[in-house]
Amino acid sequence: ILCGFGGRRTGSASERQASAYIGEVLAGSGGRASWLDTPYAGWQPLECFVEAADSRFDACALLNVPATAEAGLRAGILDLGRGAPADFAARQDEVRGRIVLVRHERMFAPDTVHRRVKYAEAVRCGAAAMLVVGHQPGSVVAGSSGMEAGEGIPAAGIAPETAEALRRAGSARLLLRSALAPAEARSHFVEFGPEAGPVVVLSAHLDGHDPAESALDNATGCAILLALIDEVAGRRDLPCRLRFAFFNLEEWRLTGSREYVARLSPEERAEIVLNINLDSLGMAGPMTALTSGFEALGPFLQRVFAGLGEDLGVHLPLQTNSDHANFAEAGIPAFRLLSGFDDPESVAMKILSDGDRREAVSLPDLDRALGATRATMEAALRLSPQDLRPVR
Repeated sequence: ILCGFGGRRTGSASERQASAYIGEVLAGSGGRASWLDTPYAGWQPLECFVEAADSRFDACALLNVPATAEAGLRAGILDLGRGAPADFAARQDEVRGRIVLVRHERMFAPDTVHRRVKYAEAVRCGAAAMLVVGHQPGSVVAGSSGMEAGEGIPAAGIAPETAEALRRAGSARLLLRSALAPAEARSHFVEFGPEAGPVVVLSAHLDGHDPAESALDNATGCAILLALIDEVAGRRDLPCRLRFAFFNLEEWRLTGSREYVARLSPEERAEIVLNINLDSLGMAGPMTALTSGFEALGPFLQRVFAGLGEDLGVHLPLQTNSDHANFAEAGIPAFRLLSGFDDPESVAMKILSDGDRREAVSLPDLDRALGATRATMEAALRLSPQDLRPVR
């Protein structure tokens, strides 16, 4: 159902339809439903393409980037390969005034250089624009700039074949039109169990990107939450509160969850036992927990997964690549559960491209993730808010 709405970029018709659908489901679940409307700049892309040697190629504007002039932006092409900070430093004198090409990387790896780091380097070095070269043949790549709306330089994702044509041409014209109109995006919540006391928070983000259906990232996480809501809706034996959160604006610098966590009082933060954040599942191979620097969390999760006969990878350092990060930075134990971490052969490589469609999701592996999340939730319900926090 979620994939049927479309890519769910915040502000698009598909996102509004998905948000309304989730709101209706939660309102009818029998739990205590609520929502949070988060203001944002309302940036929307209108048109984006690049031209070189009399040919026009599709491009996907990065979220929140400024538009080009009405006639577009003409400049020479500079290919910086991966586009890591060292690549910019090595050719800094050549960057100014050029359209720089950088490579899209696997998001789920310990040594990934995020596009927002590359974008910040391009802005710092005076590039005229930045183009992120995708890895899926025939598909543009999507993503966020990591900036506030209108800050920085024009930037977009392109297909690998487009990059080759631009390198041959040596120069190009980028046209990017966008609109700004203040707007709000709605996150949805439902809670079960006692009306006060400790609470376990399960979260997933409902928003996505344009090129496809945002199936892996993150209809999978939302589907698992909806399935668990069906399971717990009639229970009267919950030992503590169970809260489900469907965050919006995750792809926009984690804005929805940041606003939510910022509104929690110190007492409300102290009541949260654990945030279980689901983002990009339903793929073959072991799952991984990004445990945000909470040393007690990895062993706890590995015991739960071992009881299911599941291997679990644990990555301890905080990675700010999903909504768990805002909980963790507020001192709340939090982790992201995902598939395909540090696996170049994983179908996770389809994320942010035209390949992120429902057929990319393995239903047996999505069911594995559902079972693992259910078991983790049940184990967390038996913990106190202090159990996973560092000893002071």
